[in-house]
Amino acid sequence: VYKRQGFAFRQVRERVAIALVNEIRRQNHADSQKELRLTRQEIAGLVGASRESVSRCLINMEQEGIVSLDRGRVTIVDWEQLKVFSGEILIV
Repeated sequence: VYKRQGFAFRQVRERVAIALVNEIRRQNHADSQKELRLTRQEIAGLVGASRESVSRCLINMEQEGIVSLDRGRVTIVDWEQLKVFSGEILIV
C-alpha cells in the first residue's frame, strides 16, 4: 500500500491511477511498453479498495481510452492522461 500523505482519502480513481503510475515506474518499463500483469484484486489490495470498485474504475478508464484491459493484464494506452488522473500533472 502506498504511503503518500492522505492517500486513503483520495478517490478510488485517483488511487488506482497513482498505483498504475507507480507500478510502471517500479518495473522500469520503457515508454513504448507499459503493460502490467496485475489482477483487479491485486490492484484493489494496493489501493485499499474493493475489487468491484477498482473494476468499475478500470472499465471507465478503458472506455475513455486510458487503459486496455485483458485477463490479469492492464496496458496503459494514454500515459499522459493517466498521470493527470494520478495528480502528477496539473491542468491549468
